Formats: sequence, C-alpha cells, structure tokens
Amino acid sequence: MNKKEIKEILHQHGLWLNDNTRGQRSNLQRADLRWADLQGANLPFYKNCPPTGSFTAWKKGQHGVIIKLEVPTFARRCSCLTSRKCGCDIAYIESIEDKNGNLIDSCWNWNTNYPRQYKAGSFISSKNYNPDIRNECTSKIHFFITREEAEAF
Repeated sequence: MNKKEIKEILHQHGLWLNDNTRGQRSNLQRADLRWADLQGANLPFYKNCPPTGSFTAWKKGQHGVIIKLEVPTFARRCSCLTSRKCGCDIAYIESIEDKNGNLIDSCWNWNTNYPRQYKAGSFISSKNYNPDIRNECTSKIHFFITREEAEAF
C-alpha cells in the first residue's frame, strides 16, 4: 500500500466519521504499515460520545427492541476505550420500538443479570455512574451513537 492509497483511505474514513452517508469506514486489517510515514495523520477510528450538548443515542433492549434516548446537556458521559459503546449517568427515553417497528410503552434491558425497565417518556439514571473508559461494562447507561450499531449489538 503506497502513501497515496493510505491517504485516500484515511480521507474516506474521515468522511465516514463525520457523516455515515458519505465516505467509507477504513479497513486496514491486512495492511503492512511498518514503513508507512503516518506523521501528522489523523486516525480517529471510533466515533466518540459528544463531550457537550444534548444528542440522540440508541440502545438495544431485550428481544430486539430499540430504545431512542436523548442524552441531555447536563449528563455526564464517556466513550469506551475499546469499543464504540458510550455511557452516561442520565438520559431521557424518547421512544421504544419493538423488532417490527411498532412503538411500545416499556421494555427491559437485554442483560437479564442486571434487569432494568425502560419506560418511554421518562428519565433513567445510573445511581453509581462510573466514567472509567477502560471498562465498557461499568455502572452507566450504555448506548451507541448510531441506531445501526444498536441494532447490530
């Protein structure tokens, strides 16, 4: 892989990071980069949780249910270091859809070891919020930035 090819791959990846409808997610899995000069390269391979402002987030519940959340401006939030999962201490549950796309009033989270009910039109919070980015499964409300990632989870 030459410098021009790497530059184009990174360019396309940057477009994808900013807008999932343009560009293409990079796959450098089999690329030999031992001699590549990546000085000054911007390599943000994961979209991170927005550090400020409110935003829409997505969570998967039991039986393929998709939960649409609004993370408010005052919520503490963090990204995971090892995956694309994010977390926050409080979120508003905008809507819940069953696997057929029908709106429902409530659901349970997917993890039956720590059952938690989600109700549309209400807030949910994490009592012992832990912002540790090294562990994606610490105490927090877990979510993804895109609906597609939540559906695939």
